[in-house]
Parts: sequence; structure tokens; C-alpha cells
Amino acid sequence: MGKIKDGIMSNGLSWLSGMPQTDITGDGRIRIENHRGIYNFTSESVTVDAPGMSIIITGDHLDIRYMSGESIEITGRISNIAYNHNGDLR
Repeated sequence: MGKIKDGIMSNGLSWLSGMPQTDITGDGRIRIENHRGIYNFTSESVTVDAPGMSIIITGDHLDIRYMSGESIEITGRISNIAYNHNGDLR
């Protein structure tokens, strides 16, 4: 199970070299570290390219609040987070 620090849930798997780490706060914020960029972005869906997978966030009023070469923060009303390990960025 993940750890909660300052109201943020972390999957705690940062020891997996090269894998993305996600921090989720309620249904309004997700931060992804170790990403490789954005494949698709609308106010209802964001697909993030990450090593070994794509991460698909769906919801309403989604916005990229912050993005750097290492991390990205997405806010809005998040309804679903899916991890696609097939390498298919859809």
C-alpha cells in the first residue's frame, strides 16, 4: 500500500529504476515523475508517455499545471487513471 505524506498518496515504488512514480491527491491532482512527454491532451483526456507504459488520465477540466523534463502535474476533476503496458499510446 502507498504512503500518505502531507495529504498526498504515493505508490512508494521509486526504487524501480526508470519507472514512473505517481502522486495522487484526491480526485483533483496527479503528479507523474520520470515521464517522457505528452502524447495527447484535451480538457477530458491526457496521455502521458512514460518508460514501459503510457498513463491515460480522463476527467473534466483537465489542465497541465506544471511540466518539466522530469515531472508533470495535471489538475482538474480526475475520474480515471489507466496504465497501458502494451506501449500503445491510445
